[in-house]
Amino acid sequence: LEYEASEDESWGAIAKAVTRELTPRFHAEFARKTLDALENPTSPMRARLTGPDAVEIGDSVQFSLRPNRACHLLLINVATDGNLYVLYPNGLEDARRLERDETFSLPREFNITVAEPAGIEVVKAIISVDPIALPATTDELRAMQLYQLPPEESARFIQDLALKVLSQRPVVDWAVETLTFPVGEWTSDPSALSKEPMEELILD
Repeated sequence: LEYEASEDESWGAIAKAVTRELTPRFHAEFARKTLDALENPTSPMRARLTGPDAVEIGDSVQFSLRPNRACHLLLINVATDGNLYVLYPNGLEDARRLERDETFSLPREFNITVAEPAGIEVVKAIISVDPIALPATTDELRAMQLYQLPPEESARFIQDLALKVLSQRPVVDWAVETLTFPVGEWTSDPSALSKEPMEELILD
């Protein structure tokens, strides 16, 4: 973070300015790490989630999923700016159950274009025996097309999903697959994919 203070600025004003700059970054990082912590390694359900290895800002991306049993899909993306997007189900096509060993590709009715800033995108596929309801009606989802939340609300959505929804289901009835890829200038630095030690985010 670079901040150039004027000579007549007080320390209080400087602190407020720095806080305004850092707070969105904190929310974005917390949302990414909360999503990263969402796992269920003991489940027999599995899926092969594939997508880009690296992209530039402005590129379009596509994902595919192949589950080892019939399931419903919840596909979540936390973008580099910390905004959360539910890529599937969405308001542009009817949600349906995926069949065993089916290769399901997304998007089909729209394009996903990667936006600034450079950084690491996180995509999480949650497959489950029964569908996971979104906190939006069918009409609301059609109107917004993609269910989305700003950075300051993203982590809470993920925590509620883990603690209030998934933890109430048998561990054999849902599974999680993760995909991360660098965006923009990060593509030239392989070390960008290494992760710092994660804060204590316990999802029992």
